[in-house]
Amino acid sequence: MGLAPIIVDEIFEFLARLASEGTSLVIVEQYVAKALELADIVYVMARGRIVLAGDPQELRGTDLFAQYLGSEVTAAGIH
Repeated sequence: MGLAPIIVDEIFEFLARLASEGTSLVIVEQYVAKALELADIVYVMARGRIVLAGDPQELRGTDLFAQYLGSEVTAAGIH
């Protein structure tokens, strides 16, 4: 919270570069849509348990995905 949007964009650009170079990343992030753009695999946890896991493209249209990540994320799409 509180980071200027341009700083958030710069951080995600840096993370995308790291990922493209083969670096594995674990991202815990409040900007879900941005994090999903980088993700190869998604794990959603609730109360310390994994409640959803898989490919972000395949999970995007599911009700469970919308329930945990919000309809605004599913509406924004994942590229």
